Amino acid sequence: MAKTKKIKPLKTYVITVSVKFPKKGIVVPKPTGFKKKILSGEKRHTIRLNYAFWKKRIDEINKGNAILSIRQWTGLPYRSKQVEIKRFKQGELGYERVIVCNEAVDVSINTGKGYYFLSDKQIKKLAENDGLTLQQFQDWFKHGAGDGIIIHFSKLRYVK
Repeated sequence: MAKTKKIKPLKTYVITVSVKFPKKGIVVPKPTGFKKKILSGEKRHTIRLNYAFWKKRIDEINKGNAILSIRQWTGLPYRSKQVEIKRFKQGELGYERVIVCNEAVDVSINTGKGYYFLSDKQIKKLAENDGLTLQQFQDWFKHGAGDGIIIHFSKLRYVK
């Protein structure tokens, strides 16, 4: 009788997205609509802190050794269950190193050879591709995003 090779389950990395905007700041707490925007492709990426941490995970996913599960809370963050919105697997994700500062008025992409600073028009498009208006984006990132990462859910890149 031939031995069957046991298939090892893939690691699952999780990103949770907010159901509502934070209560602090100018933005009135209201639904983000991120679930619908992710499923429709309108939200084409998410921005996270800790470039090195997420780069390693996205590289692992793109090698076929893990998957990314995008989830949202059913109620209060960290106090309720999470519901999966969508999964991404090998070859479906990309990333760019980003720095957001000066209340999200200055945004640059680190190309590895230098920094590419986005124009005001490009920052507005970045906000829209993140599922936000420009004002919501500036409120969300008013304290910056240091050494961050744009995790792309599509082939979109800001610097070719």
